[in-house]
Amino acid sequence: MIHGENGQNEQAFREFQTAVQLQPNNAGLRNNLGIALEKIGRTDEAVRQYQEAIRLQPDFATAYNNLGFLMAKNGENLDQACAMIDHAVRLEPKNAAYLDSLGWVLFKLNRPVEALNYELQSIQNSNRPDPAIYDHLGDIYAALNQRIQAANAWQKSLVIEPNQQIQKKLTGLFISIP
Repeated sequence: MIHGENGQNEQAFREFQTAVQLQPNNAGLRNNLGIALEKIGRTDEAVRQYQEAIRLQPDFATAYNNLGFLMAKNGENLDQACAMIDHAVRLEPKNAAYLDSLGWVLFKLNRPVEALNYELQSIQNSNRPDPAIYDHLGDIYAALNQRIQAANAWQKSLVIEPNQQIQKKLTGLFISIP
């Protein structure tokens, strides 16, 4: 997806749309079209593409994860989103991205103790440090009122990639100490 990575999301969408028209039964193309649709804000259509990718290839872990993560990101059907991502993790139990997604959706379901385990597994299985994983880990530690661990996780995220929102979380953590 060269165009999408270069910020040319509309072009990527058009190219994947054409590819899907030529190969409508290709689950990978459907998944990539879903990603492109998501990037241009057409989330309802992205959901349909992920669902179609799953229908075409019932063991397509990436499509399950993408669908569940999109639902969770939008705060929709969190239980169903959790089930989708859990299915992806069962298909690929060492996939760091899927483990992170499951931890994040469990956090959103107000289940931080369970979420922590998956985030730690995600870090353990990650090939390279990922700022989003450490951000999610910081959120989980903060929910568990483990401020030092939250601060350490957010610091690691900021070292990997500066981010103003995470910096605000970190600053707010210490401002709110009684």
